[in-house]
Parts: sequence; C-alpha cells; structure tokens
Amino acid sequence: MKTTISISTLAITLSSFMPLSGTGVVPSYDKVGREALEAFRHGSISEYQQLFPKLKDFYELMDADAAIYGTTLEAAKRDFARVYLEQIYPALSMSFEQIVKEGKARGIDWSAAKFDRVECSSVPSGKFGHSSLNIIFTTNGASHTITIEKALIINGEWKVSQFAKLI
Repeated sequence: MKTTISISTLAITLSSFMPLSGTGVVPSYDKVGREALEAFRHGSISEYQQLFPKLKDFYELMDADAAIYGTTLEAAKRDFARVYLEQIYPALSMSFEQIVKEGKARGIDWSAAKFDRVECSSVPSGKFGHSSLNIIFTTNGASHTITIEKALIINGEWKVSQFAKLI
C-alpha cells in the first residue's frame, strides 16, 4: 500500500509539474535535442543517459513536495529508487535501443544524421515542467523525427524521458 501511495504521489508530481511562478527561465530545448541526436549519431547509450534526470533530481522534486509525503518521505524515496532502477532507467535504455534499431530498419545511417530543428509542443515557464519535443533531422536527404513525450524541465534544465520513439 505504501509503495502504491508513494509511486502514485510521485507520478502525480511528475505529470502535473505546476511551474513555480516567477522562478527561473527555462533554457532552450534546442540544446537537449541537439545532444540527444549526437548520442544517436554516436550510437552511445551512455551519452543519452547523461541527458536523463538522475535519482537525486527526482529526490529534489520529492523534497519540494515533502508535505504531500508527510512522515513517509524517506520510505517513498526508497520505493521510488527501486522503481527508478528496476523500471524507469531500463525503459530509457530500451527506448534508445528501439529507436536505433527501427532507424536502421528504415535505412537511417545514424552517423550521417544532420540536425535540423527541435519543435516543442509548449514551453512551460518556471524551473519545473514537461512538454513533448520533436527532434527533426535528415539523412541522405530524407527527414526523420524522434519524439520525446514528457521531456522534463528540472531546475530549469531540459531532460529527455524514457518515452521516446522514432516516428
């Protein structure tokens, strides 16, 4: 029960991301899009993982909402750490590998991918938020798109999510 409550609470926190009014300026999402494409160009899962929030980033979010957790904050952190390591982080790696595999099947030469632009569905204001990003790139004259659903803004910095796919 405690695990369900703590995971549900964190899910609500991650899905709602009410921006903190008057705090920080969200930097360009273009940077994370370029860096993500570079990871695909290099076939480097480790480069891509560097663009994903660390466990400590999620702990900061949980600390910011400590009142929601009450006396169960530390237990919620332990539960979330388990879910992060067993489910969320592996899903990030699987989405990366799936995109690379699908791209190769479509004839994409990842090493020749050229960045075109990043489109953002909406740019949240504040230090925390989320949005969908489309990373548009070309290979051999053909345009392709990687969509990252629920790209995160944590402390004003854009991060990839495990919800990425080649469309």
